[in-house]
Amino acid sequence: MGAIGSILPNKISGLSGWWDASDYKNLAIGTAVATWNDKTGNNNLTKAGSGAGLTALDPGGFPCITTGQDTNYYRKTGITTFTGAAGFTIFSVFSRPTYTGSTADAQFGHKMLYDGASECASAIIQGNTGKGVFVKTFGNGRGGNGTYTVNRRIIGMSKASTSGFGTYTYENQNVPGVLQSQVACAAFTNSCVLTIAQGENPSGSLGYHFETIIYNRVLTEAEYRDVLYYLRTKYSTPA
Repeated sequence: MGAIGSILPNKISGLSGWWDASDYKNLAIGTAVATWNDKTGNNNLTKAGSGAGLTALDPGGFPCITTGQDTNYYRKTGITTFTGAAGFTIFSVFSRPTYTGSTADAQFGHKMLYDGASECASAIIQGNTGKGVFVKTFGNGRGGNGTYTVNRRIIGMSKASTSGFGTYTYENQNVPGVLQSQVACAAFTNSCVLTIAQGENPSGSLGYHFETIIYNRVLTEAEYRDVLYYLRTKYSTPA
């Protein structure tokens, strides 16, 4: 892995979950991870589905956990640190080594349902017939779509707020780099659902998931830059 930025995610208030595949780097490659432990100790995620969920190294040698083969994911319903929250910020680092050219061949970095049914965030790498692989983020359209190069580690960032948003500085919306989205939503309930590392790959092709960090509030611009710097230096993601 690359050098790590000076401001660690746990130095910023509101950290509610932090799942890092490098915590499993000492396990043998191909070891199944049934529970992805949260570094904060709050929200361990349980593996669902029969495919993947194995320790791996991507072609650059970065520790990751695989997604693939069928619909499978790490998920928790009812994250207590989000109940009544007025917003959140989430970062996921993920990549895709191949695709089938089908929209069914997809990998989510993260997906959040603030009341158990209503989506307020997602970041996805997805195949598309005739277009190769592209990236989509859920929100107000600012995240947009972009062409994705296989095996490139990218950062998907989403934020949601009950009060909406003013002016905000966005990163590259067209990949490589950082894809972002923002959306207004209602307050989070005790039925909110967080899903990370979800694969929808009937072909058996794989995705790689490296890290997800989530805060139970909307970060300031300076705080956002600190987390982004930490992830970019650690995973050598392009600007």
